[in-house]
Amino acid sequence: TGSLVLSVGGEGFAVSIDEENNTLEGIRAAINDAPNNTGVQATIINADGGSYLVLVGDETGAENTITVTQSGGDGGLSALVYDPDNAITNLTRTQAADDARAEVNGFVVSSATNTFDDVIDSVSFTAVEETGSDAFEITVSNNTGQVSAALGIFVNAYNDFIDTADQLSAFDPETKVAGALQGDSLLRNATSLLRRELSNNTESAQSSVDTLTEIGIALDEDGKLQIDNELLQPVLDDNFRAISDLFGAEDGYVSRITSVIETFTREDGLLQTRTDGIQSSIDALSDQSESLAARLESLETRLFRQFNGLDSLLAQLNSTSSFLSAQLANLPTPGANR
Repeated sequence: TGSLVLSVGGEGFAVSIDEENNTLEGIRAAINDAPNNTGVQATIINADGGSYLVLVGDETGAENTITVTQSGGDGGLSALVYDPDNAITNLTRTQAADDARAEVNGFVVSSATNTFDDVIDSVSFTAVEETGSDAFEITVSNNTGQVSAALGIFVNAYNDFIDTADQLSAFDPETKVAGALQGDSLLRNATSLLRRELSNNTESAQSSVDTLTEIGIALDEDGKLQIDNELLQPVLDDNFRAISDLFGAEDGYVSRITSVIETFTREDGLLQTRTDGIQSSIDALSDQSESLAARLESLETRLFRQFNGLDSLLAQLNSTSSFLSAQLANLPTPGANR
C-alpha cells in the first residue's frame, strides 16, 4: 500500500494504493483511470512465469522516459519503482524511450517520432524501416497534380455559388414563379463583389502572372469560371511559385475572397444583420398580432355584454308592450252602453 508517482516526459501524477486495490489488476485500473494521467498506459501480461504489470508511454521519443517512485504505506510498492536517476530500477526496462535518427546528405537528424517535419523546408518524410548503411535517394518536386486539383475544386465551388445565386434570383415568365431571393440586393451585392475580386489582379504577385486569366482561369459569358489546362499546365511546370503567390500572397485571391465572404458570414456580418432585421420584423408582427387578438377579445366581450343588455331590454319592452296591449284592450269603448 501507499502512493505511486508516475512521470513521463517530466510530468507526473500520483495514484493511491490501499487494501481495496493492492493487486496488479487494481494498480492497473488506478493508473489507467487516474484523471490527471499524463500519458502512461498500464497492462497486464499473463505469461508462463506469472503475471506482469507493463507500463507504456503514450508518446515516443527520448524525452518521454517513464519513471516510477513510491512513498508511504507498507513499502511493498517499492517493487514497482523505476528511478534510474537515483539508481533504483526494480522494474525491468524492455524498451528505452528513444528518438528516431536518420542521416540526410551526411547530416544526422532526430525526431521523437518516425516522422521528420523540419529537416527540409516544406518537406515531411516518415521512416518506415532501418536501412543501416544503405542510402537511398528521395526526389523532392512540386506536386503540380495536387495544385491543379485544388484549382479545380476552387472553380467548381465558385460555379456552384453562381448556380445557386441564379436559381434564387430567377424568374420564370411562363409559370410566373420567382426565386426566393429574386430582386434581393444582398444577393446581387455578394455576386458582384466576388466577381470583381476574381477580375482584379494580385499586385504583390509576379508581374508576369498576376491575374487568373494568365494561368488559364477566366469568366465565361454565364459568369462562371472555366479552366484552360493548355494555359495552366505550362505555368505549373515552369513558374510554380507564381501560382502560390497569386493565391497565397497577402493581397492574393484567397485573402481577398475570404474577406468578401466574411463580410457576409461573420457574427456581425451582412447576413446576420439581415437575419436580425427579419427576426425583428417577425417579432413586431407577432406582437401586433397578439395585441390585435387582445383587442378583438375585448371587443367581443364588450359586444356580448351590449348584446345581452339589449336582449334584456327587448325582453322588458316586450313585457311592457304585452301589458299595455292588455290594458288597452280592457278600456271601455267610447259611446258604448254602460
